[in-house]
Amino acid sequence: MRGGAMEARNRNLNDWLTAVRSGQAKLPRFQRFEAWSYSQVQSLLESVLNDLPIGAMFVLEVEGNPPFHPRPINSAPAGGKVSELLLDGQQRITALWKSLQGGYPEREFFVSFNEKTDYEGIAVHSIKVSVRGDRRYPLWLNDPVKLLERGLVPVTLLLPGEEANTKALEWIQAACGEQQADVVTYLMKIQEWRARSPRLISHFSRSLRAPAPPRFLKCSQESIRAPHPSLFSISSRPTLSRPSASPCMIYWRV
Repeated sequence: MRGGAMEARNRNLNDWLTAVRSGQAKLPRFQRFEAWSYSQVQSLLESVLNDLPIGAMFVLEVEGNPPFHPRPINSAPAGGKVSELLLDGQQRITALWKSLQGGYPEREFFVSFNEKTDYEGIAVHSIKVSVRGDRRYPLWLNDPVKLLERGLVPVTLLLPGEEANTKALEWIQAACGEQQADVVTYLMKIQEWRARSPRLISHFSRSLRAPAPPRFLKCSQESIRAPHPSLFSISSRPTLSRPSASPCMIYWRV
């Protein structure tokens, strides 16, 4: 491994999801497996929708053969040429990847129009799903009209990209029927929520042996040794006891 210079780059959520989908971003084999509870996933989504910080992530950028055997993010495609190994932040990226694509077979997440969090923010509901035969229960989960009557919108409609835009419009039209004014209102609201997707501050280096002064950065529920204090940009807003939207991304390049 050579070099130790770091540089900061921005990467939005759509670019991150694209990197996971293409196999560009993977996990080193030594990383633990998915461990977050559904309530933690719910809190992360609420943090993103309410513009709260969601902590820092560390990534090792690799060229050629990676120094650690890679494996894909849970439920992501296994193929593709890896160029980034996620050293810290797996649980957050996995939660965003799976929840926005409906990747939890026994759980679905919804944004609520009718309820607020305990700090008066946008609330997310986590609803248990059971499957019997070819049916999913509760049955109203499959009915856009009944979901909207409950003030619930699937978080899968917030997935970035043109395909998701089409699905969101189809869902809203099915939920609103002939009420075209409502279609426009709800579509604008979903676009507003989607615009809250965090931009990730990314830091790149060519070495795992970058200088590390005795200084720590508090990220979500973890303390991470900071390679250099000037390389971090973390919101000073209170996290309100939630996983910390706008993660700081730190990359090492080898």
